[in-house]
Amino acid sequence: MTIIQGRFGPGGVWIFEIELVTSDGEPIAVDAVFDSGFSNGYLALNAADVSALGWRLLQPDVELTTANGLSRFDIYQGKVIIAFFNLVRYNNNSE
Repeated sequence: MTIIQGRFGPGGVWIFEIELVTSDGEPIAVDAVFDSGFSNGYLALNAADVSALGWRLLQPDVELTTANGLSRFDIYQGKVIIAFFNLVRYNNNSE
C-alpha cells in the first residue's frame, strides 16, 4: 500500500509536501492543502508565487468551479512533484 505522508492543520485541512519546479528546473518544497473542491485537476497558487516560478501563462481569467462556487483564475503550465512514501509493506511469505 502506498500513502502520501502529511498532517492535519487548523480546521482539519490535510497538509502535505509537494515540490514546485521553476522554469530553470529548480525544485522548491512547499506545503500544499488538499482541496477536493477542484474536480478538474488544478492546483491553486498565489499569483506572486507563480510569477517567481517563471511558469508560462496558458489562459488568463478562466472561470472555474470551486467548493466555494465560481471563481476566476489564470491558468499556467508548470511542473509539480508529489512524492509518495511507502509506509506500509505486506509480507506474502508464509514462513
